[in-house]
Amino acid sequence: MPKLMAGAAKRIITPEMNLRLAGYGPIFRPGPWGHRVASGVHDDIFARCLALGDGGKTVAFVVLDLVSLFQVDMETIRERVREKTGRGDLMVAVGTTHNHSAPDVIGAYGGVPKRYKRLIHERASDAVAEAVGNMAPARIGFATTRVEGIVKNNRDPEAGPLDEEAAVMLVEAKGGDTLAVLVNFACHVDVLGKRNTLVTADFPAYLRRDLERERGGTAIYFNGAQGDAYPRQTVEDHDDEKGLRTFEEAEAVGSAIAKAVLEALANVRLTADVTIDARVSYPEVAIENPRLRIAHLLRMIPRKLHKGRARSEMWVVKINDAQILTLPGQFFCRLGLELKEQMKGTHKFLFGLTGDDLAYVLPPDEWDPTRKGEEEQLSLGINTWPAIKEQLPPL
Repeated sequence: MPKLMAGAAKRIITPEMNLRLAGYGPIFRPGPWGHRVASGVHDDIFARCLALGDGGKTVAFVVLDLVSLFQVDMETIRERVREKTGRGDLMVAVGTTHNHSAPDVIGAYGGVPKRYKRLIHERASDAVAEAVGNMAPARIGFATTRVEGIVKNNRDPEAGPLDEEAAVMLVEAKGGDTLAVLVNFACHVDVLGKRNTLVTADFPAYLRRDLERERGGTAIYFNGAQGDAYPRQTVEDHDDEKGLRTFEEAEAVGSAIAKAVLEALANVRLTADVTIDARVSYPEVAIENPRLRIAHLLRMIPRKLHKGRARSEMWVVKINDAQILTLPGQFFCRLGLELKEQMKGTHKFLFGLTGDDLAYVLPPDEWDPTRKGEEEQLSLGINTWPAIKEQLPPL
């Protein structure tokens, strides 16, 4: 059986200037009015990468502390990786944590200067190139645990579906030191609300801090099917008036997840023997939403259409008894749970907002155009999930 090679790296992507922040403002409105602007930095935001290889295939997973990225930016990062490594065989999956306290790199809330976009392209590709360059013999193991009481369903706080499962990947260097801990958990990165104007990674900053303090290495957080899954504080204090949207509460969330992960790591069985299989499919989805059609016409969304349809991508990666499925947007929890039922791996990872951003993906029977929330307003349409479901790669 092939032996594992692995490497990890991270790069700071904190802007050097105060930029418009993502979330909590008029969507796709031209001009600077009504958008939050950063007033400073609370903690750095990062691009973090884990590269894994089995001697034949090398897959790199890089995730940025941003609200999302369109496929065009992800492709730019991949191109820069190929230039820096000289390797055209690398498979690079690019995701975001869906952080609402980072610069608006998608242009929905006022946008950012091109020089900052270039910075994230360079820093993210640097992280991947370093991780790949550092690959050395390693061991890998997986765990699945539950993290209860952290998340609520924003559409139905009392009875709405939730995925409280956290999938965990542990990679150790040959000598036994921790190389990386990767955590996958479905929750909007949005404890800090509209009153916050400081750049921060929100609760993943504390999750990663605690893991790195206890285990060392590079801690990495990928979101899951989090379209309707929010921190309890956000659901209970949506308008940021009750004092629940604070850094102290963000720390409580991150530390609670870290505690559950650390307990699960105690029982992980590691192996150097590994087989990696990765396949990519490219589903196409019609843009039914008139608002998004107009945004495309105005070139506010940098996406090439294929006969009027949005072409996206989804990955299925199998690593021993673990399986990873990438989700190109904000899939509702119910859809994530449905997908997990179909996945064959013992440990199931759903990497949300990875490969692309098709915005919200809702079950058709939950579609409600009378709602004032943003889910229906930003979705491509009621038929997005049926279209993706028909084009799913084999699981």
